[in-house]
Amino acid sequence: MCYSRQIPCPLKITSNTNQSKVSHDKAFEKAIATFRKQSKLRQSDIKGVSSRQVSRIENGENTKLETLELFAKAHKLEINDYLEAIADFMNRSVC
Repeated sequence: MCYSRQIPCPLKITSNTNQSKVSHDKAFEKAIATFRKQSKLRQSDIKGVSSRQVSRIENGENTKLETLELFAKAHKLEINDYLEAIADFMNRSVC
Protein backbone atom coordinates (compact mmCIF):
# COMPACT_ATOMS: atom_id res chain seq x y z
CA MET A 1 0.00 0.00 0.00
CA CYS A 2 1.07 3.46 -0.69
CA TYR A 3 -1.50 5.73 0.88
CA SER A 4 1.20 7.82 2.50
CA ARG A 5 2.65 8.65 -0.89
CA GLN A 6 1.38 11.92 -2.25
CA ILE A 7 1.13 12.82 -5.91
CA PRO A 8 0.89 16.36 -7.22
CA CYS A 9 -2.59 17.65 -7.87
CA PRO A 10 -3.38 16.64 -11.46
CA LEU A 11 -5.89 19.43 -11.97
CA LYS A 12 -5.49 23.08 -12.74
CA ILE A 13 -8.70 25.08 -12.54
CA THR A 14 -8.89 28.46 -14.21
CA SER A 15 -11.88 30.76 -14.09
CA ASN A 16 -13.22 33.49 -16.25
CA THR A 17 -16.47 35.35 -15.75
CA ASN A 18 -18.70 32.48 -16.86
CA GLN A 19 -16.97 29.13 -16.58
CA SER A 20 -14.24 27.19 -14.86
CA LYS A 21 -11.93 25.22 -17.13
CA VAL A 22 -10.07 22.17 -15.86
CA SER A 23 -6.67 21.21 -17.24
CA HIS A 24 -5.31 17.81 -16.33
CA ASP A 25 -2.45 15.44 -17.01
CA LYS A 26 -2.16 12.00 -18.65
CA ALA A 27 -2.46 10.12 -15.35
CA PHE A 28 -5.78 11.83 -14.64
CA GLU A 29 -7.10 11.02 -18.12
CA LYS A 30 -6.21 7.36 -17.71
CA ALA A 31 -7.68 7.27 -14.21
CA ILE A 32 -11.07 8.68 -15.20
CA ALA A 33 -11.33 6.25 -18.13
CA THR A 34 -10.30 3.23 -16.05
CA PHE A 35 -12.50 4.26 -13.10
CA ARG A 36 -15.48 4.58 -15.46
CA LYS A 37 -14.82 1.15 -16.95
CA GLN A 38 -14.31 -0.50 -13.55
CA SER A 39 -17.60 1.05 -12.46
CA LYS A 40 -19.19 -0.74 -15.42
CA LEU A 41 -20.27 2.55 -16.99
CA ARG A 42 -20.28 3.13 -20.72
CA GLN A 43 -19.38 6.49 -22.18
CA SER A 44 -23.06 6.91 -23.04
CA ASP A 45 -24.00 6.48 -19.35
CA ILE A 46 -22.63 9.93 -18.55
CA LYS A 47 -25.82 11.94 -19.00
CA GLY A 48 -25.44 15.41 -20.43
CA VAL A 49 -22.12 14.59 -22.14
CA SER A 50 -21.89 12.98 -25.57
CA SER A 51 -19.89 9.77 -25.94
CA ARG A 52 -17.61 11.65 -28.29
CA GLN A 53 -16.94 14.33 -25.67
CA VAL A 54 -16.29 11.68 -22.99
CA SER A 55 -13.75 10.11 -25.33
CA ARG A 56 -12.08 13.47 -25.94
CA ILE A 57 -11.80 14.17 -22.21
CA GLU A 58 -10.43 10.69 -21.52
CA ASN A 59 -7.86 11.34 -24.24
CA GLY A 60 -6.61 14.67 -23.01
CA GLU A 61 -9.01 17.45 -23.96
CA ASN A 62 -9.48 20.00 -21.20
CA THR A 63 -12.98 20.29 -19.85
CA LYS A 64 -15.27 22.40 -17.72
CA LEU A 65 -15.67 21.72 -14.03
CA GLU A 66 -19.40 21.38 -14.70
CA THR A 67 -18.66 18.47 -17.06
CA LEU A 68 -16.65 16.67 -14.38
CA GLU A 69 -19.65 17.14 -12.11
CA LEU A 70 -21.67 15.14 -14.66
CA PHE A 71 -19.02 12.40 -14.54
CA ALA A 72 -19.38 12.38 -10.74
CA LYS A 73 -23.17 12.22 -10.97
CA ALA A 74 -22.94 9.20 -13.32
CA HIS A 75 -20.89 7.48 -10.60
CA LYS A 76 -23.49 8.54 -8.01
CA LEU A 77 -20.90 10.68 -6.22
CA GLU A 78 -20.54 14.33 -5.28
CA ILE A 79 -17.77 16.08 -7.22
CA ASN A 80 -15.39 16.15 -4.22
CA ASP A 81 -15.90 12.44 -3.58
CA TYR A 82 -15.43 11.67 -7.28
CA LEU A 83 -12.16 13.60 -7.46
CA GLU A 84 -11.01 11.95 -4.24
CA ALA A 85 -11.77 8.52 -5.73
CA ILE A 86 -9.82 9.44 -8.88
CA ALA A 87 -6.86 10.66 -6.78
CA ASP A 88 -6.96 7.44 -4.74
CA PHE A 89 -7.02 5.42 -7.95
CA MET A 90 -4.03 7.40 -9.24
CA ASN A 91 -2.13 6.83 -5.98
CA ARG A 92 -2.71 3.08 -6.25
CA SER A 93 -1.58 3.11 -9.89
CA VAL A 94 1.69 4.82 -9.02
CA CYS A 95 2.58 2.22 -6.39
